[in-house]
Amino acid sequence: QSIMDGVITTDAEGRILTMNPVAWQLTGYSLEAARGRPVSEIIQLADETEQCAIINPVERCLREQRAIALSNHAMLTSAFGQRYAIEQLASPVIDREGRIIGVVMVFRDVGERRRIQDQIQAQKQSLIEAQAIAHLGNWSWHIASGRIECSAEFFRIFGCEPNSREFDYPTFLSTLHPEDAARVRKAVDNALSGSEPYDIEYRVVHGNGALRHVQARGKVQRDAEGRPAMMFGTVLDITERKLAEEILLRSKQEIEDLYNKGPCGYHSLNADGIFLRVNQTELDWLGYRRDELVGKMHIAQLVSADTANLFFKHYPQLKRAGVVKDLEIELLRKDGSIIDVILNATAIYDDEGHFVASRSTITDISKQRQAQRVLAKHAAELRHAQTIAHVGSWQWNIAGDTQTWSEETYRIFGLAAETQHPGSQGLAEQVVSPGYQRFIDLVVPEDRQMIVECVNTALKSSAPYFAEFRIQRPDGEIRHIVSRAEVLRSATGEPLAMMGTNLDITERKQTELAL
Repeated sequence: QSIMDGVITTDAEGRILTMNPVAWQLTGYSLEAARGRPVSEIIQLADETEQCAIINPVERCLREQRAIALSNHAMLTSAFGQRYAIEQLASPVIDREGRIIGVVMVFRDVGERRRIQDQIQAQKQSLIEAQAIAHLGNWSWHIASGRIECSAEFFRIFGCEPNSREFDYPTFLSTLHPEDAARVRKAVDNALSGSEPYDIEYRVVHGNGALRHVQARGKVQRDAEGRPAMMFGTVLDITERKLAEEILLRSKQEIEDLYNKGPCGYHSLNADGIFLRVNQTELDWLGYRRDELVGKMHIAQLVSADTANLFFKHYPQLKRAGVVKDLEIELLRKDGSIIDVILNATAIYDDEGHFVASRSTITDISKQRQAQRVLAKHAAELRHAQTIAHVGSWQWNIAGDTQTWSEETYRIFGLAAETQHPGSQGLAEQVVSPGYQRFIDLVVPEDRQMIVECVNTALKSSAPYFAEFRIQRPDGEIRHIVSRAEVLRSATGEPLAMMGTNLDITERKQTELAL
C-alpha cells in the first residue's frame, strides 16, 4: 500500500483481487469498483506513437506464462479520461507446485521522468550506486545504540507490521533461521572488521512459521578514528526466486537421473569419435568407469571386429545426413565379452554447418539375439530331422491362398525353394500363387478328386485332414505321400488356415509291392 507504484493483483483468470491507492489514482477506479472485473476493463492501454491499442500485459503474462514488461510509449487512460505515460510489469504468481495462481501488475506514472530525462542522465551514476544497494527493503543500524531503522518493506519481509516494535540487533538475530544465525553473525563481524563486504543470503522465520529467503547487502560507515559507527543496506526478498531455483534444480536432477539411469545407453562423441559424455546405464553395460571413457576412448575401440565394417560404413552417413537409425552392432565390454545393441544417432553441426559432435542411444538386444540364435539352431535341427524322416511341414493361409512350405516339403515335391525366408517354426517360406491350385496340379490326376473331398470335409467339419495320395514331380517321378493336417478356425468357427505334414512313403510302398 505504501509504495509509489500502482499495484494490482489478479487471479488466474485475470480478474482483479486487490489494488493499492496509486492504482486507484492512475486508473480512476476504487478497489470496490474494480474488484472481480477483468483487468483489461480497468487498465486500458495504447501505444502513444502508433495510436493503437496494446494487448494487456496481464493477459499476455497468463498466456505466455512469463513476466511481461511495458516500458516504451505505453499510455494509460483513466476512467476520467486522463492519460498517463506509464511503465508496467506483469509477473506471474507461482505456487509451490509451479502453477500460476495469479498475476502481480506493477505500474508507474513516468511522464514527469520522461520530461526530466536529461536531468536523470546527469544523476545516472549516483542512481546506479543507489540501486546497487536499495533493491527493496532498507535498513540502518546505529551500532553504538544497537537500534535499527527499517523501511516498511523491510518489516514486511521480516513478517512484522511497520514500526510495530523496537528493532535492534538481538531482535534481528532472533528472526533468523537457527541454521543460518551463526553464518549471518560471522558475515556481520567480517563486515565490521573490514575483511569482506556484507553480501549474504539467509532465511527469516515469521511469527506464524512462514519461511522467507532474503538476500542482504550492506556497507559500514566509520568514524574519524576508523571505528564502525553505522551499517546500512538493503534486503531483497528472494523467496520466489529460491522456490523457482528449487523447481529447476529438481527438474535438472530428474532429467539427470533419467539420463543416467534410463533404460537405454546414451553417449556423446566429438567430431573425432572420442567420448564426451556417457550415462551410467551404458557404463554398467560395458563395465567401464566414466573416467576411463570420457575424453580418452574412441568409439572404434568398443566396436567388435565382426561389426566394425558395418559401423564405419554408416559413420560417414551420420556426418553427411545427420542421422543413423536402427544400426545393429556388437560392442566389446571391458572384460572382452560381447553386447549386442541397436544404435541410433544424430549429428550436431556448428553455425557454419560443420560436423562437431554426435548424440547416440544404444539398446541392449543381447537377449533377443540369443533367442534368435537358439531359434535358428532349433530350426536347423527341425530341418535336419525332417530330412531324415522324409517329413515336410506346410501351412495354407486360406483367405490369401498362400502356402508356407518347409525345405523338406519342397524336396519331396521335387521343387526348388527359389525365395526363402526363415519362418518362426523353421519353415523355408515360399509363396505359391495360387497356392491351393498349384498343390492340386502336382497331385496325379487319378487322386485329385479324393484330395479335394478330403480337404472340403476337413474345412466343413471338425474331423482332421488325412489323405494318402500320389504326386508327380516336375521330372516325372511318382512319389507316394501321407498327409495329415488340422484346420485353424476363428472365434466364430470360420476356417482360417490348415497346418500339417507330408510324409514321403514311396520307399515303403515300393517294399510292399516287392513283397
